[in-house]
Amino acid sequence: MKLEQYRAELDGLRFSEEDKDRMMDRLMIAQEGASAPHAHARLRRVPMLAVLLAALLLFTAGGFAVRMVSDWFAPRYGAAYHGIINELGALVGVSDTHDGITITADAIMGDRHKALIALTVSRDNGEPLTREMFEEEFGSISLDLNALRFGGSGSHSTRYADEVREDNRFEMYHEITRERSLLNREITLGFTNQDGRKEDCPAEAHSWTLEFTVDYPDCTVDLKSGKTVETPMGEATIDTVELSPLGLYLSGHYEEAVTEQDVLDRMQEDGADSYYAKSNQPDPEYYIPVEIVVNKTDGTTRTVPVEGRGASWTDGRLTEFRCRPEFTAPISLDDIESISINGTVWAVTERSVWASLKNFCKNVI
Repeated sequence: MKLEQYRAELDGLRFSEEDKDRMMDRLMIAQEGASAPHAHARLRRVPMLAVLLAALLLFTAGGFAVRMVSDWFAPRYGAAYHGIINELGALVGVSDTHDGITITADAIMGDRHKALIALTVSRDNGEPLTREMFEEEFGSISLDLNALRFGGSGSHSTRYADEVREDNRFEMYHEITRERSLLNREITLGFTNQDGRKEDCPAEAHSWTLEFTVDYPDCTVDLKSGKTVETPMGEATIDTVELSPLGLYLSGHYEEAVTEQDVLDRMQEDGADSYYAKSNQPDPEYYIPVEIVVNKTDGTTRTVPVEGRGASWTDGRLTEFRCRPEFTAPISLDDIESISINGTVWAVTERSVWASLKNFCKNVI
């Protein structure tokens, strides 16, 4: 059934023109997602007829009730990024209720190195609920480390939002920094008011456990490796450049030996007065690239903060460095012309041979 036929079917229903236009806009977004580039990496889309039927069933007198992935992330990123977020994410809709409070994992998005989960915390009886109210009644909400179930090491962080403080809910965004391959397909994520690191935990324990599928599309691409960049410690070789709409992942090494003492000596020469200098530790800014710039196709640029820095040392010698420059908001890869790392430029079209082969196979099979 073609789009014109769907519109004709809608014309036969007793909805206002504004309602029908809004419904068609939503269907068009879903349809565009189904035919977008890199479709091989996307989730299997629901057929448009099924989307239409679901839309009709969920249509209420108060307006269109269907929510997309971008709706759940809007409190964090804003409505301007709905298109790219819908391409990166998937709906979840799994919840757990305890003592009149429900925590729901609404949607998930991510890339090869990070998963971001949009959750809501709501009061079942409809009475107002803010994060402050929750903490007064139950204590602070924390990640339940005993309930986690997925492999590999990584880090976690949680942010909060509350678009309408008068309603019965607030938003929570939980970020898991971990290799996508180490996230089991079915994961368990738990929250509790019992933070074992604190002595003032509430006497009454509360916990919420959510089990769901990690099934978001991974749009990460591999750019060419082997280029060199200049750092305060000399010329570094970049071994890995992975680019996604959420950020980059870099790793590299030095051909010439760089030791901890070399870095400390250079810091002393410069009169460094950082936390690292005062602690007599090598400052990552001396050996990890810090000037990351996104050059967009419209001619604008965006400086990217460098986070998630790490290094491997063997007998005081630097063997590898890595970092995770993250975008403050998603950027479509189609809008990125190139990436500049400490002045060296990688065009987005410069894919590694292996990445090109993998993409070719995915498109053919």
